[in-house]
Order: sequence, then structure tokens, then C-alpha cells
Amino acid sequence: MCCFFFSATAAPGISPLPLPAALPISVAAGRLGTEVTLVAKTGQDMLGDQAVENYRREGIATDLILRDPEHATGVALILVDDKGENLISVASGANHFLVPADLDQAAERIRGADAVLLQLEIPMETVRRAAQLAGDRKNVVSGKSVDLGGRRILQQNTT
Repeated sequence: MCCFFFSATAAPGISPLPLPAALPISVAAGRLGTEVTLVAKTGQDMLGDQAVENYRREGIATDLILRDPEHATGVALILVDDKGENLISVASGANHFLVPADLDQAAERIRGADAVLLQLEIPMETVRRAAQLAGDRKNVVSGKSVDLGGRRILQQNTT
């Protein structure tokens, strides 16, 4: 099993349809036969509803996605220039409020996962808690360098 942590929902171009940073990786892993679970927080709004439904349609486990009645679902505006370079503006929304205690209900699955992907756009204390729960025997992958108390983290090449 794979647990993926991600941050704001992102939208290609200026579409309001939610597409979190981890979704393409999650979908690809699922289509290759991996059991995928997303742990996140969305708002109790139309974008959150659409995001959760999109994940379900792709066979991604959504039971650990928390719905926040006080904060909107995060969004991102992705602009691509004529050279193919992108500029991403993120409003994290509800996922900015994904706190370490929110991971308690996911602890068993995180501990049982073969790999954990940490998107570092959630609060760092939540990232650190997820890495602690994963334990030393897991493949923990991050898109950016991060100090997790001397723990070796596999880093995705982002250049």
C-alpha cells in the first residue's frame, strides 16, 4: 500500500477543477496496481466534493481525506510560458490546517505502507509526524530537501 500526503489542489491553466500535486502520481501508481490512499484536508465546498469524487473514480482510497467546514479547498493557478517553464501560485486552503493530530486516524495505514510521498506544502510539523509514523523501514519520498531529524529521505529530482 502507498500513502500519499499532498497539499493544495492545483488546476491546469485556470480551470477551477481540483487536481492536487500528488494526484498524477497517485493515479499512475493505482493504474499500475498499487493500493493508494490520500491523506489530506479539503473544504466542505464544491471543489472539495469534486476532488474527492475524482479520486474515488480513479480508485484512490478517500476515507482519510478530512473535510473542513471552516476553510475552503486549496487551489493553485499554474501558468506556463512559451518556453514551457511554469509559475505556480498556491492557496493551500484547508490543507494548510492539516495538523499532526489529524494523522492519528491514518497512523495504522501509514505504518503499513510500502512508501509514503510527502508533499511539503502542508505544515512542516505534519510532514515530520508523517515521517515518524512511517518509520525507518519505509521509502519516504519528498519533492524538496527537508530536515527530518537526520532521517534519510529519498528526494525526487525536481530540475
